[in-house]
Amino acid sequence: MTRLVLGMRLSLFDFQRVKVDDVDLHTKVEHFKVEVSKKANVPKESLELVYCGNILDDDSTLNACGIKSGVMIHVLKKKAKEIPKPTQTMSEIDIQSLVMAFRALTMNPSYRSSLQKLSRPDILDNIILITPGLSQDPVAISMIQDPELLVRMGDIDTVRRIVELHPALAEAANHIAAAVHEEAIAAPTSTQPTTSSGYSYSLDALSDDDEMDSSQSSDSQPVGARHAITAD
Repeated sequence: MTRLVLGMRLSLFDFQRVKVDDVDLHTKVEHFKVEVSKKANVPKESLELVYCGNILDDDSTLNACGIKSGVMIHVLKKKAKEIPKPTQTMSEIDIQSLVMAFRALTMNPSYRSSLQKLSRPDILDNIILITPGLSQDPVAISMIQDPELLVRMGDIDTVRRIVELHPALAEAANHIAAAVHEEAIAAPTSTQPTTSSGYSYSLDALSDDDEMDSSQSSDSQPVGARHAITAD
């Protein structure tokens, strides 16, 4: 039998040394955790045992992990998994509004050049930033970077399928539709268009760059609109 030392750090400013006697090194880590959990007063499912910088595998024995008499095993709480923010469910009215917005875009001759800007890393990164769940959907991100696929958002059946299978893409499409619309048709004297959620911005507002296209004057880019999108 062996004596081990448990270095318990269950909170940032709390560290305790606890000696454990008569440990059988042929015991599996999973079974040893039961004893540790009693001393730590923490469920064993919430504990990580670490030795020499390595997390001990539940199915391995203490001996197989290199544990010897007198060594210290660090006891840590498992990091809680972050719960992803849920994407908002689009209603049928929202779906129809999105479809109409993309159909309107295709009537403007400059819409394709505006959509091309979505391949810029800075703009894409900010779209991902303001759209919960988009970073976990690589298919949706690929569609955003393909103008030909985005144009299909003008088909209501396609949008309904996207809402069901890729809800984050549908939400991102709302931002994109408003941005491309303003990029394509805004004039210095025009009223700023908005989405149903009240956004008003252009593709350059989705970028962290200070430079703007020469075809669009600074008057069509209100400071408040830029901050509304680039703010966390």
